[in-house]
Amino acid sequence: MDLQRGREFDQFLQVLDRLCQRFAKYRPEYRRGLDEYSLRNEYLDPFFEALGWDVRNTKDDPPFMRDVRVEYRAYDGIINGKADYVFRIGGFDRFVCEAKKFPEKLENHRFQLQNYVYNLRLWIGLTTNFDELNLFVVGGKPSREKPFSVVPGWRLCYQDYRDAAPKIWDLLSRQAVAAGSLEAFIQNLPKVTSRTDRQLWLIKPDRNRAVDTDFLQYLEGERARLAKSLIRHNAALHWDVDAINEAVQVILDRLIFQRVCEDRDIDTFQTLRQALALWERNGRRKGDLWPLIVGNQANMRAAFNGGLYGRAGTPSHFVESCVVDDRWLADFIDHLAGDESPYLFSTLPIEILGSVYERFLGSIIDGQGNVTPKPEIRKQGGVFYTPEHIVAQIVDGALAPLLEGKTPEQMRRIRILDPACGSGTFLIRALEKLFQAHIHYYHLNGDKRDGKSVYVDAQGDLKLTSELKKRIAKDCIFGVDIDRQAVEVSEMSIYLKILEGETQSTLGRQRVLFPNETFLPDLSGNIHVGNSLVGQDAYALLPADLRITEAKPFSWELSFPEVRARGWFDAVIGNPPYDVIEKARGAASWPHDVFRAYLARTDRLDAAKGGKLNLFRFFLIQSLQLVRHNGSLGMIVPMALLADFSCKRTRLSLLDQVDALRAQAFPQKDIRQHRVFYDAKLSTVVVGGRKRAPSRRKHNPRIGLQVYPRASFDDPSRDVTMQRSELAAIDPLGLPIPITDQASWELAKKLHQSNSVARLDGIEGLRIARGEINQTVYRAYITDDPRHSRLLKGVEVSAYAIHRTLSQGRVEWFDRARYERTHVTPDAVGVRRIATQRITGVDERYRIVATLSEPGWYFADSTNAVVVAPTCGLSPEYILACLNSRLLQWRFQLTSSNNNVGTNELAALPIRLLDLGDAGEARTHAAIVAQVGHLLQLGAQLTAHPSLKVRAEAIPRFREVRSSLDRTIETLYNLTADEAALVHRRFAAPA
Repeated sequence: MDLQRGREFDQFLQVLDRLCQRFAKYRPEYRRGLDEYSLRNEYLDPFFEALGWDVRNTKDDPPFMRDVRVEYRAYDGIINGKADYVFRIGGFDRFVCEAKKFPEKLENHRFQLQNYVYNLRLWIGLTTNFDELNLFVVGGKPSREKPFSVVPGWRLCYQDYRDAAPKIWDLLSRQAVAAGSLEAFIQNLPKVTSRTDRQLWLIKPDRNRAVDTDFLQYLEGERARLAKSLIRHNAALHWDVDAINEAVQVILDRLIFQRVCEDRDIDTFQTLRQALALWERNGRRKGDLWPLIVGNQANMRAAFNGGLYGRAGTPSHFVESCVVDDRWLADFIDHLAGDESPYLFSTLPIEILGSVYERFLGSIIDGQGNVTPKPEIRKQGGVFYTPEHIVAQIVDGALAPLLEGKTPEQMRRIRILDPACGSGTFLIRALEKLFQAHIHYYHLNGDKRDGKSVYVDAQGDLKLTSELKKRIAKDCIFGVDIDRQAVEVSEMSIYLKILEGETQSTLGRQRVLFPNETFLPDLSGNIHVGNSLVGQDAYALLPADLRITEAKPFSWELSFPEVRARGWFDAVIGNPPYDVIEKARGAASWPHDVFRAYLARTDRLDAAKGGKLNLFRFFLIQSLQLVRHNGSLGMIVPMALLADFSCKRTRLSLLDQVDALRAQAFPQKDIRQHRVFYDAKLSTVVVGGRKRAPSRRKHNPRIGLQVYPRASFDDPSRDVTMQRSELAAIDPLGLPIPITDQASWELAKKLHQSNSVARLDGIEGLRIARGEINQTVYRAYITDDPRHSRLLKGVEVSAYAIHRTLSQGRVEWFDRARYERTHVTPDAVGVRRIATQRITGVDERYRIVATLSEPGWYFADSTNAVVVAPTCGLSPEYILACLNSRLLQWRFQLTSSNNNVGTNELAALPIRLLDLGDAGEARTHAAIVAQVGHLLQLGAQLTAHPSLKVRAEAIPRFREVRSSLDRTIETLYNLTADEAALVHRRFAAPA
């Protein structure tokens, strides 16, 4: 990576020389044993500090803001271990380092280091005893027998450090890591050549081999095994779909929760391994292992409560009395808790467990124990989990203004909602931000601390008590999901977040302070099962024969009465479902038939309607209704929201109700590793802002747009600031928000604000319409007989030409006489019209493809028609020249968000008006008409002339005339040289 090395690098060299000289001097003595503490204190801490990392926290940052998470605790073995150094940028882990005392051989510890890296879902890890430094790329699950090898060129001895200093700095310095050095390093890993001369990765990182994917695949397999086992061993029970899914989920949730607690040194009274060992000592009596575990869960219920093990005063869950196969249970415990387990639950972030469960919830078990995708998930092609950095950006952006300057008491009055909470990913991040804000407050205000809220741990770090964390979760975090399993997973994720960082000793201390309290809150009033969009008025509005109950109508007022009394939620966040509402989708677990019927009988969500109905729009409108005035909104949705005409009403609602709307767009969808959702070919946008208070003043909000080339906020973005009034000047009907930069936006405003320009649909004597012949409805009148009227299809239309040979379909005609027996032919058919393709590839350089037709031709619905009447004052040839010009192609692409060329989009284009009474403008008009005539002749040669030689000779002449015409149009619109160059960059290659 090309970095400018300055004074900091020179200082690194000085420190490195001093450390290496000192190590060489005392190395013979160290060979008798240099303990890890001395190694870290005397060598490694100064080494990494010289690389710019604040290892010893000299800035006195609270733990969540520190550059380096340093692990001081020691464990026997590695199952409960943590890496010695975890280096972080912006609160995210980037790479780890494991220190080993000298003269231990580093190769003996490769698996340990790599397992840390794998469980943290990172790529890069180091091992060092300072005598040697090894760097690894962990491309998937590490093997104890064959761990990954050292990256070529990165097995360094201390004598090599001076010569290797530039590459060490360029990769591992804080400055380099912040600039993306690790990502660049991964992309540029050395490759080897195969026998077929293909370049193969020497080490290929593969996200499908990451710990969350591996754990998901394991759980999916065990889920099916467990389901079939339960049905087989409990044949007397009635196993419908709900019962088997609930039973499997409860068993897995309880076992995984306990396993996480065990690895994090939280007392579970009896570990799963202890239960397994006791069962084995007792002779492996059939059916005894599950009762042993259930018996211990009664102890955990009393200590933890929260609902995971049943709530006080409620009957035991039916699964506790089920027969759970000993063999399955023993294998599951051994895989999760045995010495060979690949999972370090002490290291595995809670958010990764959420990512596993999110995808896990995309399938369902049937009554026979088979696991299949839910109907709506199969339709969409999968469940798309929101990446951690996107979640952080949305949540942090929404909560930052709400938390600024607040006391802990004020913070606990903030109410945060995810209306489609799934596994709880957004709620977990929100809870973490609340915890961090409390710690930061007490860090700055030491006199406000009390033993019941915060304490200082053995390492001197400030920590919140579990009781305070419990209160924060109970007071602030709210969610709704239509999937009961999702709600249960959300609750479990919140419980694990509350317990994060706790140990037997910290919880024991708090047990003394709060002897009558359990460690976890009851979240039954916080996280609800229900349909966020369908109210309980559905029972009165809809006919009884619809599956209304299956739609799970939900009352916000009854479920959150205290929140409602305060004016609703302070923040609404999340990633709502992107699911098109279809009549045939009644079988989905999200019943579309009920929702469509409900929409027809209520106007509450009308602002989300338009075109194909997509759930994300309804969730946005519902969220706007649920966020209080001056509250925050933050969501990731399809980028169609910004410019699609079908999203117009939703977009207008956002512009009307949100102040300083933020939009961070990720248009890249063709390259998998650059997408936000790896498995979804979808452009997305993060939108957020504050809901404005009611006011009589005219609202002209500012919109801040950032466009990123890949799915990373670390990349440089194209930024632009717009105002609602400017959007209205571009297109007052749709108010599309273009994906552009500031320079392009200034040019667009100039085009539309000129006094000599009018919208295409604002010109007198000019009409725009879709082609009049629906090829499905009027199929009976379409014929191959050329004696009838010509039927022009979009695929036949070329720039200034009609294709005679088609790439798909065939040329057809229309039986006008037969048609007119029962229908009336539009007057427009009798005149010469401009025809455009109605669908063009969204990535094509020329999106508007237009030509002139002959009178008497019918237009299929795959075309658009522009009729220029004699009263217009401008000729059809002039309008055609404008439409086909580079300039209006550039303008069209500015606000186009899909492959449609809609009449509404054409209508918004700015057309330069000409005063034909002015001699100069009349000459310009005549010259343009002549050039268009020449292009139409050349176009006919290109598409229809029988001579290949004539066609070949026409190509350069066509390009030359079209380029000359483009320059004439740009002069007409008064473009400067810089503005013309801006347009030309889009058309660098010849058409």
